[in-house]
Amino acid sequence: MQPDSQVVAVGHVIQLAVAPVFLLTGVGGLLAVLTNRLARIIDRARFLEERLVLAAESQHPALHAELGQLVSGTRPGRSRPDELTLYKSVGVALEDDAAAGLALRGAEERELGTVVEL
Repeated sequence: MQPDSQVVAVGHVIQLAVAPVFLLTGVGGLLAVLTNRLARIIDRARFLEERLVLAAESQHPALHAELGQLVSGTRPGRSRPDELTLYKSVGVALEDDAAAGLALRGAEERELGTVVEL
């Protein structure tokens, strides 16, 4: 082996040894952010649940709706900028992708929605 190729080989070995550390650091940072956000979401959800329990029965439709109701227009969404929409998506990315595909196909069949060029 020539000296240059030895340096390259050593560099490659170091790169392979260090790469997982950078990956773990990135994943750890992401998990910290997600944990913080989830904690804030849970706190806000508890506040909203208490508000729903204390509200009169006639106010419940204004305080709670399912995502499908908002999307279909059967229930109104936010009417003021200070109102909050809380949506928690739970699922595997593959399931989310499949659901998005079904939603897109349904919208296209019904000629709904707007195509946005990105």
